[in-house]
Amino acid sequence: MPVMKGLVLTVVLVLASSSIAGVTATDEGLPRIAFFGFQLINTSPQPTTPEETQRIRMLDMFQQKLDAS
Repeated sequence: MPVMKGLVLTVVLVLASSSIAGVTATDEGLPRIAFFGFQLINTSPQPTTPEETQRIRMLDMFQQKLDAS
């Protein structure tokens, strides 16, 4: 599991640094981002908790706000 967290962190940092470099290079108005979405998969033998369900709902709301902007 720590390897997966490290991989995700690395991908996020690479994407963030490349988008910052792109914004400073062009700097034409508002910066743009690309959001490709993601899925949360419960691979544990435990059922999904109400807290996890709430997080999923918040992510859905985030996606809707991005789509509307």
